Amino acid sequence: MSDVTLPARSETQTQLPIQAVPAGNQTHALDDLRRRVVGRVHTPTDPTWDAARTPWVVNIPQHPMAVLEVHDADDVVAAVRWAVDHGCQVTAQPTGHGGLATLDQTLLLRTRALGGIEVDVQRRTVTIGSGVKAGELCAALEGTGLTFLCGSNADPSVTGMTITGGISWFGRAYGLGADSIVSVELVDGLGRVRRLDDWHDGGRVGQRPPGRLRRLKRPELDRFTKAAAVLPYLLLHDPDGRPKPLRQKGGF
Repeated sequence: MSDVTLPARSETQTQLPIQAVPAGNQTHALDDLRRRVVGRVHTPTDPTWDAARTPWVVNIPQHPMAVLEVHDADDVVAAVRWAVDHGCQVTAQPTGHGGLATLDQTLLLRTRALGGIEVDVQRRTVTIGSGVKAGELCAALEGTGLTFLCGSNADPSVTGMTITGGISWFGRAYGLGADSIVSVELVDGLGRVRRLDDWHDGGRVGQRPPGRLRRLKRPELDRFTKAAAVLPYLLLHDPDGRPKPLRQKGGF
């Protein structure tokens, strides 16, 4: 499915204290946010406020400190670093699903602008931005012979559906959508872009980024090599890593 991995909490990561920003300082803090980002910042005094803050389930009284319509991934980095500097929280709702009534001192990110769908039919993978909706991905896959493990609603984001489990109409045959994740590029709680593959490719220098799974780059084999490998693969390879005596008995 998605070319992303589930992030794991780093053992060295610390929980930053969340402090209430005094009302008199909020104007200064939000002015600072506007200087750091390209996307539009909505605040309670703006005529666009109600439309910007309202979640998909409109009866949830969602009242964040501000709403940022991010322009690109750099805006996400800048927003998280701003939140660290000002002692605030950050949460994201690409399409408004997952509304929360407890968003005091929280900057709400709308990430719909983080689109982009790159389909690799040969590798049977797709790389997506966090703002891509399930229906948009299904439309992009039409005619490829591939499908996204989607649910009954085309509106939620692929990222939101997948990292929360990914229960699909195809679940009985293919499992949860989360099991199809390969790798993820994320912004951590300190505003750093982290990708486990980059750390490995760079010689494993510095602190290990969060995450456990890495992209599996399958070797490109010619048809003769593939044909010659079939019999040894069937006889010798065991996906569960069992020793030969256990495989012969059919045990685990």
